[in-house]
Amino acid sequence: MNKTMNAFTCAVFTVLAGSALLFSSCTTTSGAQAAPMAPRPKVVDWQGAAYGTEIPEWARIILQGDEVDKIQKMSEFSKKYVKFASARGQDVDLLKAWAAADAADTISRSITQNVTSELGTAIKGNKDDAATVKIAEQAIGIFASNKISGFEKSREFWVKMQQPSGKTEFEYVVLYAIDKDNFQNQIDAALGKISAKNEQEKEALSRINELVKMSALRATSISEDR
Repeated sequence: MNKTMNAFTCAVFTVLAGSALLFSSCTTTSGAQAAPMAPRPKVVDWQGAAYGTEIPEWARIILQGDEVDKIQKMSEFSKKYVKFASARGQDVDLLKAWAAADAADTISRSITQNVTSELGTAIKGNKDDAATVKIAEQAIGIFASNKISGFEKSREFWVKMQQPSGKTEFEYVVLYAIDKDNFQNQIDAALGKISAKNEQEKEALSRINELVKMSALRATSISEDR
């Protein structure tokens, strides 16, 4: 065998007492070996499992921590914007009650906070642009007292997870959606309260409109332990 090979595969056959045959294989590579992966929680039950129902793709995306944009690209949500809320705890009914009472409002507050924060950043980055500063300051005042609402519960799902320690808990995920037209109309109505008096301010208002839309969409979804 060539001893200079960078990698080789070996198979070891060991005859055990009682004529049982154990086969094990191993692969050796040159250089440092990767550290073993930490044990991960595993799904031991989920909504509808008893009836043979699979975990839906939208829920799988959230549970795996993937980008919500993957949900946004699904054909069923082509005319909507989506956000999600998730919570973990021992009582799934308590998690559902939390979502029903607080989640939609919390999403709206998160959007408001992100919009006003990014408008503030725009002001700091455009101190020499009087038109942008003026329009952005007015927009902050408007969105500080108005919120984008209308996100409605579209989907819900729960899974039961078992930690490596053996502890189990539920994770409950809820998908909220709003019609794209409704979303944009609310932004237009809010910014329509701003009076742009010249071409510079009109151009600034157009840019601020796009900034508000994008910052609202960038607002993070919410996750809590209950």
